[in-house]
Amino acid sequence: MSFGGHVLDMIMRQKLNREQLHRRRDRGKDYRGKNASWHTGQMDPSVTAEELTRIDKQIKQRETEQRQRFLSLQLIVMLVILVAVIILGCVAVYVWKI
Repeated sequence: MSFGGHVLDMIMRQKLNREQLHRRRDRGKDYRGKNASWHTGQMDPSVTAEELTRIDKQIKQRETEQRQRFLSLQLIVMLVILVAVIILGCVAVYVWKI
């Protein structure tokens, strides 16, 4: 390919990339338009106030359950570590006769 062919190929690639960029921007605008209510904080009009309060209660209940599960797991891990330290201390006293 001669110099002119290389230049023509480069020009064609730039043209295709520019078209691809415009298509991607348009697709992004469509996506943002579909999800505009999420970004603006508007609620779905098909959801009633009773359903919203029920959903809020479910979310709060799930959060408290997860918090309780985490705390109980944390307590179990601390107890296991405490027992391991006590056992290692007893073994150290028995082996080294401190």
